[in-house]
Amino acid sequence: MFGSGEKSSERISKDIEQKQKKVGKTAQKIIDLVISDPTISAEAMAYKIGISQRAVEKQIANLREMEILTRKGAKLGGYWYINTKP
Repeated sequence: MFGSGEKSSERISKDIEQKQKKVGKTAQKIIDLVISDPTISAEAMAYKIGISQRAVEKQIANLREMEILTRKGAKLGGYWYINTKP
């Protein structure tokens, strides 16, 4: 922006920092479960972690929004994919 006094590189680094969010403990557990079994269901994740299925679904939605986790294939018979590109 013209006249803002902020360098463009500073703006870009701030934008990147805002997009990068830390992954919480529960989300990390979900990622670990997906690594061990990409075909795992949200219900199985909930049982193994010890939280409700709805809580797992919310964490999955956050991971999808952050573009960390993606679902490939059909709803039944598909698998989870972890995006390795930043």
